[in-house]
Amino acid sequence: QKINDLPTLREAVVQAGLLTDPPLILPTPQGADGEKGPLVIVQVPAGLPHIYSLRGLYLTRTAAQNRPLTTPELRQLLLARGDAGFESLPTPGATLADLDQTRIERYLDRIELAPDEDPTQTLLARGCVTYNDKGQIVPTAAGLLLFGREPQRFLRSAEVICVRYAGSAMSDEFVRQDLGGVLAEQARQAETFVAGNMRRGMKITGMARADTTEYPLPVVREAIVNAIAHRDYSIRGEGIRLLMFSNRLEIYSPGRL
Repeated sequence: QKINDLPTLREAVVQAGLLTDPPLILPTPQGADGEKGPLVIVQVPAGLPHIYSLRGLYLTRTAAQNRPLTTPELRQLLLARGDAGFESLPTPGATLADLDQTRIERYLDRIELAPDEDPTQTLLARGCVTYNDKGQIVPTAAGLLLFGREPQRFLRSAEVICVRYAGSAMSDEFVRQDLGGVLAEQARQAETFVAGNMRRGMKITGMARADTTEYPLPVVREAIVNAIAHRDYSIRGEGIRLLMFSNRLEIYSPGRL
């Protein structure tokens, strides 16, 4: 339909943006007189906060044609725009058989699942499983990290590398332990590593003897749990590093604060 009236053309552009899901709110279209009639200039700013579908399709522009985004392209865009975190996405190649049902049952018991509540719906609501592009329920990265039989089979960098150096700098003399398994196991093993490799002492207060440790274990536990819970698991090739020196303890967690 050809529109020769500039205000009507502007309104048509605004309405077109509202057809998307979620609605695309753009700066006010600028009007101009072209050689062949009224011309509207539409500016689409970079770095939009969402991804937008039109009648259920997510489209991109290639050369002079519109085409649907491929599944990998859509997944990458979701991550870039922040509409979905890496942990909530399906993990390629993983099936429900890769989840440890015993761990899931223990978790459901702890949260006191209601008798009429569907366990699968509970896991869906908590982002531990999701639907893939075939409509099948599959584990997410979070599901594998919490309940997986072998999480590192799919997420190789999801580990904690613990090293104890003899002095105050990195050297050839060290004790190293690479920790895998689900996140709860990693946290427990990392705390055990610190407890087993730090210095201990004692002090006398009055008539009582009190054992002292190089680091307070509740603080160590909190630092380890924070590193594990907040790391960016989409970063490959780098695990959490826990480094013990003669004068300090350092914990590095991949990703931003």
